[in-house]
Amino acid sequence: MALELVGGAVLGTVFAALHDVVKVALGRTVMQFKPLLGDLKFTLDSLKPRIIQQIGEHNLVLGLPNEEIDRLQQQMEEGVKLVDKLSKLSMWNCSIWCNCCNCTMPSYIDKLVELDRSLRILLEILKLQEARDVKEALLLARKIHDKQDELDKKLSDLLKVQQEAGLRAHEELNGREFSRSNNSQTTGQKRIKGNGVQRIALGAVFGLLFGAVIQVKDKTKMFKRILGYLNSTLDSLKPLIEEITEYNKVLHLPKEELENFTIQMETGVELIHKCSKVHKWANYKKYEYTNKLLRLDESLQGLLSILRVQLARDVRESLVFVSNTEIVIKQIEESGTT
Repeated sequence: MALELVGGAVLGTVFAALHDVVKVALGRTVMQFKPLLGDLKFTLDSLKPRIIQQIGEHNLVLGLPNEEIDRLQQQMEEGVKLVDKLSKLSMWNCSIWCNCCNCTMPSYIDKLVELDRSLRILLEILKLQEARDVKEALLLARKIHDKQDELDKKLSDLLKVQQEAGLRAHEELNGREFSRSNNSQTTGQKRIKGNGVQRIALGAVFGLLFGAVIQVKDKTKMFKRILGYLNSTLDSLKPLIEEITEYNKVLHLPKEELENFTIQMETGVELIHKCSKVHKWANYKKYEYTNKLLRLDESLQGLLSILRVQLARDVRESLVFVSNTEIVIKQIEESGTT
């Protein structure tokens, strides 16, 4: 785990350097390379929330083998050097045209295409891994909470038996730790019950956003790629949003965060509908709305990271609760008072 975090952190640093140098190069490089650099920047923009947020802000592990992280790191480092060279080339520099000069080295164009291809593959891997990890973690959390409910009932029955046997002092001794462990959960449940309206609103607007993305993605070519990334993010978010709005057992967001993310999604629905009306020759609109869609995806990735961290914390705390409760139950059963 520690090696994965260190490797991921290094990858995040190199990624940030590549992202920065590409942005600078777009304003300096010769026209022949601008489309390729534009594609590369788009890929990096789409990867950014999945790498920078997860590693830098939320300390989540990317889950890639160390060999793969090392390979990507080397490729990105070479990419930084390559893009920096491109930003310094003049239009008539003969080294641009490797074929004309009978150059045996791979051309700059080939290297840019290969780098972008590798990053797109990384993006697809992270999207699939993201969806899988969310579902597995949520399933584990629900199983642990079911175990908690089972132990809660068992301990309650044991304490009732003790009470009926006139062992109130023993009951208090063994029930004290359970009560302390259960207090924070009870408080959380009371707090969330008051957020019912906000949870329902979040679920409703999430459904509208998901539906709009699917509908517009199939109709537009201009924004098809970024809407595909948005679709993947929403697909990963879906089971977590359902947990918040329908089951309300594992994940708990405070009222302010519920309202904030609901507003962001409402704005997203409006943005998606606007994108569906952009004409294919309106390039200035394409640039404007692409950036807005990228920011929307980044915002949704932020929500996803928050919920994944909360889910992991809930699992850790619930495991401690289950362990403590099992110890109390064992002590009562071994005391022979049941």
